[in-house]
Amino acid sequence: NTVVRELKLEGNPFDDEGAKALADVISDNNALIENGIDVDDKRVDAWVQIARIAKNDAKLVVVDLANRDLGNDAMGELARALKGNPAVRELKLEGNPFDDDAAKAVAEVICSNDALIENGIDVDDKRIAAGSYTQLRAHETKTNVVCRFPHPNQHNDTKGAIARPARA
Repeated sequence: NTVVRELKLEGNPFDDEGAKALADVISDNNALIENGIDVDDKRVDAWVQIARIAKNDAKLVVVDLANRDLGNDAMGELARALKGNPAVRELKLEGNPFDDDAAKAVAEVICSNDALIENGIDVDDKRIAAGSYTQLRAHETKTNVVCRFPHPNQHNDTKGAIARPARA
């Protein structure tokens, strides 16, 4: 049996609909996912990750969607996917052209998903942090679980979340 391990798609003009359709086929094929298929198109790879989040793939704990040219539609799909996902621990979204409403939708889903909060999810996008910062800080105080979100008003030239030590 031969399993595809690499899919070279870069340079093809995929729109979100085409990338999502191809990603759905890839994510439905357990052999491709389990063997770690490498998709070289950033948008298709992003949609594969979103589809895996929706399927609660326990192996997908670090989700790198940074700089994938993902807009509001993709963030809407990500929000729906995260709603029941218990596994994601790190979510990288910097450099995508979604608006504040899309960021707020993702933030609200994260704040309403106890499993993501209990895992101490680490999110690198300040727009999402702005929509959830107060709720997350309140949850931290109550549970002593520390989530890593950048403070929405803090200027930080380095990418990534700002680590906060756990309270004793």
